[in-house]
Amino acid sequence: MLERVEFGGSTLAWDYQIKSVDHFKGYYHWHQCGEFLYVHQGEGIVVVNNHTYPIGQGMLFFFQPYQLHHVYVEVHPNTPYERNIFYVEPIVMDRYLEAFPHRRSFFRGCGMGAISSKFLT
Repeated sequence: MLERVEFGGSTLAWDYQIKSVDHFKGYYHWHQCGEFLYVHQGEGIVVVNNHTYPIGQGMLFFFQPYQLHHVYVEVHPNTPYERNIFYVEPIVMDRYLEAFPHRRSFFRGCGMGAISSKFLT
């Protein structure tokens, strides 16, 4: 399932302090862009590439473009799931990092360059 992320002419889409207090229904999905997920509150697991990882307060996750992932979090009124999500468009970020070769190399090493380099010329 492709989850479309609207950038609206920007290079970064940002969902700030999303808070779920009852029945968080996660699902397997992927995006055409990279996703950073920062957890303010909540506990559960993240499934990526058939591996599970614990999720909890203060944790930061990065999902590569087109990487299938699922977040499972137990949510109740007294234990909410609160997070920030940053979506990064790889083609645009790669261009911005041209002047910073070491950071560009790191960015590409995160899996973002494999997608963007196909479209750059």
